Amino acid sequence: MRIISGISPGPSGTGRLMAQLLTEAADMGQSRPAFHFTRFARQLREPFDRRQYFTVLKNFLKIYKARLFKPFIYRRAVMDDEHVVLIHFQTIGAKTCLKFIQKRKKPVWLYLLDAGFFCLRSYNHIPQENQACLRCLGGRWECAGLNHCQPSPISDAFMADFLGALKKWVKEGKVKLLVQNRKYVELAERHFGTQVTIKQLGLWTTDFNIEFATSRENFYYDVVYHGSQHPAKGALWAVKLANLCSDLTFLFPFSREKLPGGISTNNNLLFKPLTWENGLAEAVKRARCVLVPSLWSAPIEGALVKSIVTGSAVAVVDEPTAFAQELPGQLVLKLPQDVAKAAVFLTDRIKEKWFPAERVRQEWFDLFKQNNARLLHRLIQVISQ
Repeated sequence: MRIISGISPGPSGTGRLMAQLLTEAADMGQSRPAFHFTRFARQLREPFDRRQYFTVLKNFLKIYKARLFKPFIYRRAVMDDEHVVLIHFQTIGAKTCLKFIQKRKKPVWLYLLDAGFFCLRSYNHIPQENQACLRCLGGRWECAGLNHCQPSPISDAFMADFLGALKKWVKEGKVKLLVQNRKYVELAERHFGTQVTIKQLGLWTTDFNIEFATSRENFYYDVVYHGSQHPAKGALWAVKLANLCSDLTFLFPFSREKLPGGISTNNNLLFKPLTWENGLAEAVKRARCVLVPSLWSAPIEGALVKSIVTGSAVAVVDEPTAFAQELPGQLVLKLPQDVAKAAVFLTDRIKEKWFPAERVRQEWFDLFKQNNARLLHRLIQVISQ
């Protein structure tokens, strides 16, 4: 088996996934899968954007010495391997994936990490809307043009071609799908049809190996927003919510300058750049409520899982296509998509000192771990069936 990822082990969500798979593989000896990483474009583009031209040259020489990825992926050993899994096809490159899948005689497994299998944006959300966007689901990509959608996270001129070919290949069985959760099984079936191969694999990353917290004392914040400043993660929605909750203090783990210009913020909003390892984990533990308000069809998000495990209470947006919809109602607060209604609902619950029962949290995490841990073992088992 070969696992080919567009993102190397690192601090990103996919990077933590790859680190977890490599950690599990270390104990497998000769039976471990072969791993290949393809972050070459990012190693050049990011320093170029920062005008770090010496770094661009240094990284180019490293890539050249390590052999360019494209000739490697077409090698006979890779093309003929019984099982190949592609992870984060956007950063592998649409053109590379197109050629590889087209030339390979055996099926390819594609692990879906986001909505990129039908959405050019990958995060299927239109800024200023309060819900996930499903306009292109089923192959109606003309809607992407009407909404000025561009390929993300990589600007890729071949992505539309790849999505069209992917829909055909999945129906033909040339591509088989691995998904994280039940809602993504439903989305994939709505897009590709029900007579295709879709296996629910789950998700486990290195940052899920954390200690279960039970303390509900010494609160420092009323609400901590856990997410990036991306609109699909609900950052702008959360700012609007905070502005309407003047009696509550909100912490946002990024600088105020990260928000679009023209957005006003009240004095009850605090902006402080934090990472999980550098202050955010502690802030989550000291919040009455952690807000994870994703507005797209989010699968299993690290921010949500970690917030449930370490926080006292968690609030999400009631988005029908997101993983949060699969959570028990007594585990998290499901806020209305309408910001004004959500503000009233959240304020009332915090004043009532609402918290989920410890038994509910513990039982959920125990079951989640049972169904998602040992990810590499389950991956091998699933694709070998």
